[in-house]
Amino acid sequence: MTGYAIHDPGSLPGQIVLARRKLTAQQLSSALTLWSQTHERIGTFIGITDDAVFYSCDENWNPRQPGAFDDLRFIPWAVIDEVLRGLQ
Repeated sequence: MTGYAIHDPGSLPGQIVLARRKLTAQQLSSALTLWSQTHERIGTFIGITDDAVFYSCDENWNPRQPGAFDDLRFIPWAVIDEVLRGLQ
């Protein structure tokens, strides 16, 4: 995954990604809470990109642990949009 930047939603690049998606950090948080309850538990939220939201099922995920990037999960923004429509 060298060269693929994953951003914290609170960082400037993360805020730009959210603005492009016309989402707030609170809306993202609500979508992830629902996703975690209905699909798969999000152990560690990792961050966002222009393409998706990244997470690990491992509650103690750490990028320095062996194999840390072998089983990262992601939710495409189109799916986040669907989840948010379900909250309305």
